[in-house]
Amino acid sequence: CSDDSDNDALSADPDLNTSIAEEVVDGTVIRTVVYMGKDGTEWKNTPIVPNAQTRWPNVVTLPRNRIPETQNVTSPAEVFELFISRNMLSLIVKYTNEEGKRQRGASWIETDHTEIKALIGMLVFIGAQKQSKVNLRTIWDAFLGQPFVRTTMSYNRCFQLINLLRFDNKDTRPQRRETDKLAPIS
Repeated sequence: CSDDSDNDALSADPDLNTSIAEEVVDGTVIRTVVYMGKDGTEWKNTPIVPNAQTRWPNVVTLPRNRIPETQNVTSPAEVFELFISRNMLSLIVKYTNEEGKRQRGASWIETDHTEIKALIGMLVFIGAQKQSKVNLRTIWDAFLGQPFVRTTMSYNRCFQLINLLRFDNKDTRPQRRETDKLAPIS
């Protein structure tokens, strides 16, 4: 590449009211195109090289982690337990099994902590993939679906669990609803 091609690329254009400025920074010659605005403002096509430290009010410092519960979190399972505790998970398993027995009778296969965790994780994954509005059958489809979802559980089991998932005791709900409108999930 010759210097003539560089000169052509950075030549001044009187129609656009431009000129070429050369600056020496740390022994290097920097050529920039300077555009002149109608009001006399100069615009350059290269960023201004800062020659001073940033003022302290303009410095952004991120706070340290001040939430004690998250100080010792080292795995995704521990992060999951920050949102859904073991006690909450036990209640979900208990009330889901009660509803399963109530609706399905002897054909209900009881769920456990692992299966409910898998269901919640799978639903979070589906949401993260922005497929929350997609038909469940499509998500399990061999060609269009997600392999992760198919290997987690079958479509029928997932559909059963979603329909029977309960967070509270259904028998005491009417009494609690008198004082709490969010009784089913409180």
